[in-house]
Amino acid sequence: DAEGGTVTFPYHVDELDPPPPPRRGNRGMTEYVLRTGRACLADLGEIARLKESDEYQQTGAPACIWLGVPLAVRGQTFGVMAVQDHHDPRAFGAEEKQILSFVADQTALAIDRKRAGQDLQRALDQERELVRLKGNFVNLVSHEFRTPIGVILGSAQVLESYFDRLEPGRRAEHLGDIADAARHMAGLIDEVLLLGRIEAGRLPFHPRPLNVGAFLRRLADEVTQATGGRNPIAVDSAEDLPTGHSDETLLRHVFSNLLTNAVKYSPPGSPVSLTVAVIGTEAVVTVRDQGIGIPAEDQRRLFEVFYRGGNVGELPGTGLGLVIVKRCVEVHGGEVRLNSQVGRGTTVIVRLPLFRSPEPPAPSP
Repeated sequence: DAEGGTVTFPYHVDELDPPPPPRRGNRGMTEYVLRTGRACLADLGEIARLKESDEYQQTGAPACIWLGVPLAVRGQTFGVMAVQDHHDPRAFGAEEKQILSFVADQTALAIDRKRAGQDLQRALDQERELVRLKGNFVNLVSHEFRTPIGVILGSAQVLESYFDRLEPGRRAEHLGDIADAARHMAGLIDEVLLLGRIEAGRLPFHPRPLNVGAFLRRLADEVTQATGGRNPIAVDSAEDLPTGHSDETLLRHVFSNLLTNAVKYSPPGSPVSLTVAVIGTEAVVTVRDQGIGIPAEDQRRLFEVFYRGGNVGELPGTGLGLVIVKRCVEVHGGEVRLNSQVGRGTTVIVRLPLFRSPEPPAPSP
C-alpha cells in the first residue's frame, strides 16, 4: 500500500514461517527490495552485510539464501516476488535470478492490466449511473413539473378569459389551484436543491435545544392540514420528553417526508401512527401506515436517488424523499430502518441520538 506504507503478504507460503501480518516500518528483505527497486540475491554473507549496515532486520526463521525481485510497472515498484531456502546456500544463483525477474515482469504486467480493467469498469459503471441519474432527472422535470404547470396555465387561462363572468367562489378556487401548484413546484425545487447540497457535502447542521414531542405533534398537524385531513395521524408521545439537541430544519425534512409518504401511499381514511420513545440517549420515532406496502425486491434500493417502488403506479413522487431522510438522519449520527409488506403497510423506525450534550465548539485559532 503505497499511500499507507503497509506491506501485506497475501501469497506467502513457507515451510517454517506462517504468513506474517500486515506491517509498516519494518526492514525485512521484502522492504529492502521495495525501497531500492532492485533485485536482490542474498546469501549468508550478503545477509550479514545488510544486517551490519542496518538495511535488514531479521523477523522470521533465518534463511541460507534469499532471492527477491521487484514487481514494477513504468518504474513504479508495487510488490515483490521472492523465494528463499533454509537449508541449501547454493539453491539460487544468477540464472534463477534472471528467470524470476522475467516471471516477475510478466506478472507485474498482468496485474497492471487487471487493475486497468477494473479502473475502466468502475469508470463505465459510474458513467452508466450518471446517465441513469440524468435520465431520471429529466423524467422528474418532465413528469412531476408538468402537472402543476398544467394546473397553473389552465387556471390562469380560465381567469384571463372568463374573469368577469366567474362567481367570486370560482375565482377563489382557480386562484387556490394556482397557489397549490406553485407551492408543489417550490417543494420539488427545494428537494432537488437540498439533495444537491447533501451530495456536495455542504448540508448545514445547526443543532439547538428542541422539544421533540411538541415538534412532532406540531408537524403531524401541519401534514394533516396540508393533505386535507385525508388520513388521521395519531401521535403517541409523552408530554415530559427530555429536551433534545437537533437541527429542526433537517428533522422537518425527515418527518414531513415520512408522514407525507405514509398518507400518500395509504387509502383514504386509513390511520397513520407516529410514536416517540426514549431509549438511553436516543429518540426512537416510528412512523407506521397500513398502505400499499413496498415489494421486497425494491426495499434495498429505496434509499437510492430517484428510485421508487415498482407498485406506486401513477401516484406522484420524485424518488428523492427517502434519500433526503437517510442523509439528514445520518448527519445527526442516527439510523433509519424500514420494514414493509405489500398490501399490509410500511413501518419506518428512526433512531436519533438527540439527548446528549452537543459537541463543544472548537477553540478559536
